[in-house]
Amino acid sequence: MADSIKKFIGSILDRAKGGLRRFVAFSMIMFFIGTVFGFFILALAEKTSVPATYWLMVPIVLALLAYASSEIAFVLFILMLGLMLVVFL
Repeated sequence: MADSIKKFIGSILDRAKGGLRRFVAFSMIMFFIGTVFGFFILALAEKTSVPATYWLMVPIVLALLAYASSEIAFVLFILMLGLMLVVFL
């Protein structure tokens, strides 16, 4: 009985550790992409008359559009997948 409880708790801890690793890796990738996006936005804001704050609102607007429409979400997913392939391969 005690062995089965230990195995059960061990399996839960292993799953939590794996999930934590994936979550932290995903968070760091998102942080990296956000940093790169911010760098390009600042460079773009210097070239245009549009303030950087408006450019920085583009991701939230795209997220709201993706939430509202499956087609837009699919197109954005394909674009992000292509971007990740270009960056990481």
